Amino acid sequence: RITGGEVILNGRDILKGGKEGFRKLRGREVCYVAQSAAAAFNPAHRLMDQVVEATLLHGTATRGAAEKRAIALFKKLSLPNPESIGERFPHQVSGGQLQRVMTAMALCSEPDLIVFDEPTTALDVTTQIDVLAAIKDA
Repeated sequence: RITGGEVILNGRDILKGGKEGFRKLRGREVCYVAQSAAAAFNPAHRLMDQVVEATLLHGTATRGAAEKRAIALFKKLSLPNPESIGERFPHQVSGGQLQRVMTAMALCSEPDLIVFDEPTTALDVTTQIDVLAAIKDA
C-alpha cells in the first residue's frame, strides 16, 4: 500500500489516476513479469494465443504482426522450435520455457517500462545471456 509520495511515469503522477488509471497503464505502458510464470498462463489456451491476445488487448499490433513479433522474440529468447512452440499449451513446456514466453509476451506489447522478477532464475548460463540480450535490445 502506497501511503505517500509520487510515482512519475512519462511526465505524470500515476498514483493520481486511481484504479482506472492503473488499469490503463497495465500492458500498454507498464508490464510485470513474475518469477513464477506458470501461474500467469491460462492452461486451456495455447501459448501463442495468449501472447497475441495480450498484444491485441493493448492495441499495439494486429494479429499477424503480433504473431511475427512473437516468433522473432521466441528466437531471440532461445526457445526451441520458435515457429511451433506457440502451438503448445503451458503444461507442455518447461518452467524455463514458460518464463521466456512470458518475457516475450511483455516485450511484444513494447511497453515503456517492464518490471522483471528474476527473469533468468530457471535458466542455464547460455540461455541467461540470450534472455538478457533480448531484454536489452527491446
